[in-house]
Amino acid sequence: MKKNRNKVIILFIMTFVFGATTFFSGCYRCFWAELTQIVADISESIISIIQILLLRSRLIAKSPNRVAK
Repeated sequence: MKKNRNKVIILFIMTFVFGATTFFSGCYRCFWAELTQIVADISESIISIIQILLLRSRLIAKSPNRVAK
């Protein structure tokens, strides 16, 4: 979980640096294309984290070693 969070933070920093350089160089079309790609990557990462958490909770719920509360 922490590894995915670090990847998202690194991706955000790289996005900011790339976006700033393309914005100041005047390549607006490149900037918007890259921005939409990064938003898609971040949303894909969030979806995969949610899927992992849901799968984990399902596996814990179905575990035969689960202690009844």
